[in-house]
Amino acid sequence: MKKFLSVFIMIVFCAGVFVWVFRPISLNQETNYVSSEDFIQQIADRNLAELSHEEKRELARIGGEYGVEIDFRNDGSIMLTNEDGFVIRINPDGTWVFNDVDSDGFEFRQGGNFPINNLTRLIPIPSFTIDVFMGDDEYEYTLLSYDVTLSQIQDYIEQVRNKGFTINVEKRNSARMFRFVADDSNGNTVEIMHSDNKATITIQRP
Repeated sequence: MKKFLSVFIMIVFCAGVFVWVFRPISLNQETNYVSSEDFIQQIADRNLAELSHEEKRELARIGGEYGVEIDFRNDGSIMLTNEDGFVIRINPDGTWVFNDVDSDGFEFRQGGNFPINNLTRLIPIPSFTIDVFMGDDEYEYTLLSYDVTLSQIQDYIEQVRNKGFTINVEKRNSARMFRFVADDSNGNTVEIMHSDNKATITIQRP
């Protein structure tokens, strides 16, 4: 999971844009999906919770044709299970949890309030907008911003240093990327990268 998360984060950061393409749902028109993965990507929108009972039942039927089981749960969450066993839970607050659905697991969320968990408590809440939150609260958690200046990041780094991240400091500042890495006294590591007005902030436990 940790290797997957690291690769996922690098893809997001280097690409510069992370877009989940959800087409509007209309059960009154024919929709063709390429695969079960394509089906999940197209219909996994939190607005599914607002569908009528009949619409949910029809969507579940279509999902079955593509090997995707859809479970609209009483707590407002939606479970999507692919035929290969891959599971996504979409919580009412927009949080995504993958595979390990009976625990906190790996979550993905676009927008919303700043999450307070075991890792995010170690760093200050940024004053700039965070567009994506992803990770778990035990090992590694990452914040992504798509519109933040280098000056804002440098100010934030000073706040991070004031929280105790002053050990094993590494800085890299080139024409294309700025990177800051530091540990605190408990061995936790924060890594901040900035490029083209986009940034990632990652906090890791040892």
